[in-house]
Amino acid sequence: MSQGGGGFSSLRGGEEQCQFSRLLGQLPARLTAEQAARVVNCQPHDVPILVAARLLKPLGNPAQNEVKFFAMSELLEQVKDRAWLVKVTNAVNQHWHLQNARKNLFVDRKEVIKYNDNMKSEINHKSMA
Repeated sequence: MSQGGGGFSSLRGGEEQCQFSRLLGQLPARLTAEQAARVVNCQPHDVPILVAARLLKPLGNPAQNEVKFFAMSELLEQVKDRAWLVKVTNAVNQHWHLQNARKNLFVDRKEVIKYNDNMKSEINHKSMA
């Protein structure tokens, strides 16, 4: 196939897969995390949360830092299940609630430390005067 006009080699990653799937008249069997996120209607950064909560299961046994693929047929069944969707929603909400609480706790601690440092500074000034 030539590199120029119309061949698959002239298309880029996702475009190539979409065009090939259209030619076959079917959906891809394996989905990337980004594609799986679109099917579930969540953000790509939520996929690792769902994997950790065991609500999404990657194909095979990929290492933590490897690209993960998900079975389209499995996802299409899961998204029809209201109870599963509730679990997905709760897992994502709980994760971000905890992340925000940790962030706020860190900010609060910084404020307490700053306040304590200011108080110590004031006490030192008064004792020197």
